Amino acid sequence: NQKALDVAVDATINPITNFMIGYPQENYESIMASVNFWTKNNIRCKPFFITPFPMTQLFEEQKQKILAQFNNSLEEYVLSLGEATDLHVNLTRYSDPELIGIQELMSKHDVERLKKWHNLFYPVGELARESNPEELK
Repeated sequence: NQKALDVAVDATINPITNFMIGYPQENYESIMASVNFWTKNNIRCKPFFITPFPMTQLFEEQKQKILAQFNNSLEEYVLSLGEATDLHVNLTRYSDPELIGIQELMSKHDVERLKKWHNLFYPVGELARESNPEELK
């Protein structure tokens, strides 16, 4: 949030920022918005992957999709959890390798390679569908 960051900086507070990627609605526009925000504010970070813990709203909303990646075993899922910079569960429309690559390119603010990736795998016309994942079903 730009306003919160500006208020902190104006108050001579040097904010330590953390960002997460991998939300179910993640798309090219949200990825680029994050990178543009980081670039504008000179923020260097390696975004964490979201980790929906049991009993949280996100976990409950995505429970079927999460457990399907772990042989429908809650125990197996919980035992897999570890560092948030590691991908444990993927709730996006992207493959695991894509999401890990996106994380890396985002951390480097590599806008050009993000554009190339998107144009190669999601040509013109895909952007509108990407904004509305329901159309992909």
